[in-house]
Amino acid sequence: LSQLRAQVGGRFKNIKEKWLKAGFPLREHRGDRAHKAAVDYDAWVEMANWILRQGYESRLAEENESWLMEIREIRVENTANS
Repeated sequence: LSQLRAQVGGRFKNIKEKWLKAGFPLREHRGDRAHKAAVDYDAWVEMANWILRQGYESRLAEENESWLMEIREIRVENTANS
């Protein structure tokens, strides 16, 4: 959650609400391992759309991956001739 906020920005309370609504877990302590989430897909789509509006694309991790989701910045290339 903190890495998402650091990457995409936004208000912590707003991001935390979207995160929890989507079904993602919070860590009790820094060293706790996150377990796989029981994702609410409607809430995930809402969160993914919000992330997209911030200029990033996102995807859920596969079952065999150790993370919950992946995001990356959308880069727009200028193809106009100068």
